Amino acid sequence: MADTAAHLVDRVLPHVPIRQWVISFPWAVRFQLARDSKLLTRALEIFIEEVFRYYKRELIYAREELDPDDWRSRRSLPFEAETVGGAVTSVQRYGSSLNCHVHGHSLVLDGVYWRDPETQRVHFFQAPRPTLEALEEVVHRVAKRVNGMLERKGVLVVRPKEEGGPTGVEPAEPSVLDVVQGASIQGMVGLEGKAKRLPVVGRIPGLAWIPPEEKPDTAEEEGYSIHAGVELDGRDREGLEKVCRYLFRPAFAEERLTLLPDGRLEYAFRKARPDGGRGIVVEPLELMERLAALVPPPRSHLTKYHGVLGPGHYWRELVVPLPPADEHCPVDREFDPADEDDERPGRFNAD
Repeated sequence: MADTAAHLVDRVLPHVPIRQWVISFPWAVRFQLARDSKLLTRALEIFIEEVFRYYKRELIYAREELDPDDWRSRRSLPFEAETVGGAVTSVQRYGSSLNCHVHGHSLVLDGVYWRDPETQRVHFFQAPRPTLEALEEVVHRVAKRVNGMLERKGVLVVRPKEEGGPTGVEPAEPSVLDVVQGASIQGMVGLEGKAKRLPVVGRIPGLAWIPPEEKPDTAEEEGYSIHAGVELDGRDREGLEKVCRYLFRPAFAEERLTLLPDGRLEYAFRKARPDGGRGIVVEPLELMERLAALVPPPRSHLTKYHGVLGPGHYWRELVVPLPPADEHCPVDREFDPADEDDERPGRFNAD
């Protein structure tokens, strides 16, 4: 956690505005992504592609003086300059109750880099705060594309909402891990084929269900949810590192685990729930089951780089922070990334 956060702040994330985008998936999709890292990677790629598409269109609206309401439905827009976004995604496979909850937290550069066709200089365009309409468009396209991708792979059956919506295709011969993860996603334990819900400490019996309040900067569709309300100042490196540490924290917090007198274990939630619930109570073997469900498949990366922040992108050297002066750097670049007055060719301009 600490090492990754320090690396991102010192070597990866530019000194430009950054926005945190969070993507969550419906249960049926979540199960397929939890057991297949390739499907998860492709689903996150689709999400990032749609976020980058939003930023590029905002650039075009501004540069070409177009009204978004008139041009939002257009497939292509009149802009010939080369553009690219940048992001780093933390894949989190857990919820606050140690449940299997595969979702992504992406630190996205809050805009897009573009190269002026005349001067060949690279500039950074900061996009306006996403509107609810823009977020709804992003989540709609993500849901449609991810559902289509999973349906083509044969692991999802897409039905109309009135017929139950998307339904996952269960494995022909489910493994023990499949059973454990399936139960965990639904907030249960499933050892020995006896699926059951775990006791919740502090829950008030008979408390009427309270509909959740509408969250600002959030759009949902068919179980897909996107939140983009956290803005970060790329110049505040200390604050940025704190957010990075939160995104890349471990799944298990030992200080929230308590051994009860009867030998069971209580694991506290990060914050109390609306019904008063403060944590779950598990048997020792059930705790092991909860932890096993969170383990990613072999060779599955939990940190992913996109766009200009990818290790192979040819603009990366122009935007990432400079290494320390006493460290050998093969790139002939002596300017300060935070200096907006540098006029050399290829230098980005944060305007």
